[in-house]
Amino acid sequence: MILENTRLKFFHAEKIFIVLFIVFLQLTDSLNAQVLHSQEMNLTTSTDVELKASYSHEITVPFLNSPNVLFENNEINFDFSTFLSPVSAGLEIETVFRPIALLEFSTGIEIGSGWNSRFVRGLAINEPSGSYDNYFNNKTLKGIVHKEKAGAAFQFDVGAVIPGEWTHVVFRSYHQYYYKAFTAASKNESWLWEADDGENRNGTHYYIQNVLGYKMPLMMEFFGLMIEAERSYYDTANGDPSGENIWNYTASCIMGFRSGENTKFNLITQFRSVRNYTEETEEYDYYRSRVINPDKSRKWEFYRIILNMTYEF
Repeated sequence: MILENTRLKFFHAEKIFIVLFIVFLQLTDSLNAQVLHSQEMNLTTSTDVELKASYSHEITVPFLNSPNVLFENNEINFDFSTFLSPVSAGLEIETVFRPIALLEFSTGIEIGSGWNSRFVRGLAINEPSGSYDNYFNNKTLKGIVHKEKAGAAFQFDVGAVIPGEWTHVVFRSYHQYYYKAFTAASKNESWLWEADDGENRNGTHYYIQNVLGYKMPLMMEFFGLMIEAERSYYDTANGDPSGENIWNYTASCIMGFRSGENTKFNLITQFRSVRNYTEETEEYDYYRSRVINPDKSRKWEFYRIILNMTYEF
């Protein structure tokens, strides 16, 4: 009797297992049919002596979809990318979750390292030298620059409410909190990365990006204005006299063009705010020796023109 009961229990368990296995196979087939894979190559150059190429592979998984316009495009994106420039190389992994048409949440990590050439610096410690001078200490491949980030975006497209080819007025506000550091630098050392100004330090940052634009069914498919704001939260002794932790802004005019089905170009003109120092200290080479002007802490200047090409496949 006990043996018979055992056989019956085993038989029922076997049937349940078979049913679950069949359901699992069906769900897997259904999921595989919906998952989308896409790749793109990206090349960026600018008047600021910049050149960078990247390759990315994106996996898009529909998630909690419904016929409602707010939920029909719900998805999770997994993006894996690598980049290479004349003085740096690295990779990035990012996950983006869109639970509703208006919202987007993202998290990711970037890691990379750099080297110095005869003409351009990619990775170095920016050290004070003498009273007000500075010295770039070569750190070619002697550490990793890493960035951990988390962000959220609110976005809206008028075309989702008023269907039509000419109704796509879009707005997007993205907010990101990130930590960025160079493993070979202490928290009080400044460092240079990818030929920038050498004013980085290990610490946290807050970044905001607001875009207002218009999508068109033309070769020039997008025109928009973008305002970016960013500030650091470095530990700074003596009340931050050099103004390291003030907000910095960048204003951009974006024109997007499409050539065929797979190739896109973006032409971006940028102006930015920079710290405005006192007349007595603005010529000092080492930036942390300068003193911010208390009456006017920042001023605007032309920054650069960026040309970006993307090939999708």
